[in-house]
Amino acid sequence: MKILRLLLMLILMGPVAQANELDWQYSVKKQDSLWSICKRYVADPLCWKKLATYNQITNPKYIPPGTVINIPKAWLIISDSSALVIAEEGKVLLGLDGAEPDQLLEVGDKLQPNDTVVTYDGSAMVEFADSSRLLLKANTHVRMDMLKYDDRSGLAQSRIELIKGRINNLIEKQRSGEASYQVITPAAVAAVRGTEFRIAHRSDADGKSVMITELLEGGVEISSDNEALLLKAGQALVVHEGQPFPEPVELLPRPTMDLNSAQSVQLPVQFNWHAMAGAEKYRVSLYLNESLIWEKSVDSSAIELTQLPTENAMLMIRGVDPLGIEGRDRRILLSAPAEQ
Repeated sequence: MKILRLLLMLILMGPVAQANELDWQYSVKKQDSLWSICKRYVADPLCWKKLATYNQITNPKYIPPGTVINIPKAWLIISDSSALVIAEEGKVLLGLDGAEPDQLLEVGDKLQPNDTVVTYDGSAMVEFADSSRLLLKANTHVRMDMLKYDDRSGLAQSRIELIKGRINNLIEKQRSGEASYQVITPAAVAAVRGTEFRIAHRSDADGKSVMITELLEGGVEISSDNEALLLKAGQALVVHEGQPFPEPVELLPRPTMDLNSAQSVQLPVQFNWHAMAGAEKYRVSLYLNESLIWEKSVDSSAIELTQLPTENAMLMIRGVDPLGIEGRDRRILLSAPAEQ
């Protein structure tokens, strides 16, 4: 009897479409119809004919419960989402719905589309609905241009306007083949997925936009009105507004140090690293948990620390070339010695 019932289901359904990474799979419930599924989950509520064709359903009037329907993620209703502030340090202001930033940003704040954030002498870490993270460094101004997320499919669409400053991004890899995360500036747009990267935005002497993208992992497509370029891991690109794209350049390697990772230190302590060919200066950052405590530029290959957090912290050191491109990080886990 079960075999006959299964054969009947296959006859009613016709050939079953194969799912791919661009599909969300929905299991049909009792009293479901293609029309009700479309109305509930798809941006076009009259898509039922397209959905029947897509899934090769020969009898759309009856779909047995438990049948798996493949729905292209591009068809789904994607609702507005928010981004959660998970860390902040120093002076950071929030502007609601495009207004001038006029209130202090706090951990736990939820950023909505069109909200703006300005860091002055501080920094902030923001987490999106898909667990992607955005670090705003000092003197940075951003606007949440678009924040969308569908918790059924895990599909996220985020677009950040970088008005000025520097950001670090750690983007969760999406199952969709479409780029789901964008950073926009007047010079160019960076469309990314499954990647770790940094972007800086400033103005040149003529007031034109300059965007610097440094890619550590994954892939980034940089595009303007006239061209597009796929940046590879370990590369950087400096784009000037209105000018053709130059050739990508290789990131400087991690600085090398003569330091045992298990070595204990006594304050004050000086960290030394080997001078790097191609480095004009070095950027040194100190992190505690999710917070960027401070960041400094030094001309020599050494820095002295007079105090350390009592908890575990991370020191990051990287070279900066004459174009202002920052290289790969040397990361050092450290903590202050216990008091005697």
